[in-house]
Amino acid sequence: MNRVIVVGLCLIGASYAQR
Repeated sequence: MNRVIVVGLCLIGASYAQR
């Protein structure tokens, strides 16, 4: 598993949640 994907999803989720 790639942690890069997890980090990307986490960043996208946080950015989307803030919006």
